[in-house]
Amino acid sequence: ITGRETGSNKQTASKSCALSIVRQLYHLGVIEAFSGTLKKNREAEQLKPYTVKISDEVMDQVTDVLNGLEIHPVAVDVRQCP
Repeated sequence: ITGRETGSNKQTASKSCALSIVRQLYHLGVIEAFSGTLKKNREAEQLKPYTVKISDEVMDQVTDVLNGLEIHPVAVDVRQCP
């Protein structure tokens, strides 16, 4: 794999070089095609939290999984929940 590109400045040359390397890796089967989206979903950021009821057993299971994956939940102010 080689990367050698030209550009009008360092930034464009660097971007062209990076794109060339990514294309080579894709064609070699090292990386897969991107299947996600580049557009941010603004609606999800504006959703207000809401209260749900779950059993203590389910809560313990969720907590165990999150701890095992080293994921720390975001604290939510329950006074803002309807």
